[in-house]
Amino acid sequence: LSSPSAWPLAAKLALAMLVTALAPMLVTGLYNLNGALGALQDTQLRKTELMAHNTAGRVGQLLSSSAHLARGLGGDAELARWLSAPNEDGLEVLQQRLAALSKANPDIHFVMVMDGMGGVRVSTDRDLLGRNFAFREYFKEASAGRPYTTGIVVGAAAGAAGVFFAEPVRDAAGNV
Repeated sequence: LSSPSAWPLAAKLALAMLVTALAPMLVTGLYNLNGALGALQDTQLRKTELMAHNTAGRVGQLLSSSAHLARGLGGDAELARWLSAPNEDGLEVLQQRLAALSKANPDIHFVMVMDGMGGVRVSTDRDLLGRNFAFREYFKEASAGRPYTTGIVVGAAAGAAGVFFAEPVRDAAGNV
């Protein structure tokens, strides 16, 4: 068996026919397998790109709506009046308004309003009241009269990843 020259002619012909028949099938199978793997990779790549595009669109909508909310609060004349002369009666009304806004949008962790010194005067998270965030970049920008949006950060107060939107509060005349 170790010497093919000693094999009978019928065994040699059978082996030759078997190799002749199987070789093209093997080559065709490998070709089809590579094509199928390539098609699967292309399909997965298209699916991932589509998912990334859709997710980016949803994140964009979320950021845009949150920025509009912050801009709306920044232009609230009643809030500006209260900040210029804070009182306990107005505080509870503002707390309720902010709580209603926060409950209406489940993507909002909390809303806080700071005075000119960076102290939290009104917040949907009562633990934040009285804390000072004057050292934060978003406060510095808003107190300079510019809106500011952070990147995705883990907030010290919420302890969760999120984006901070800061808007300067302006009175009816447009003053910060």
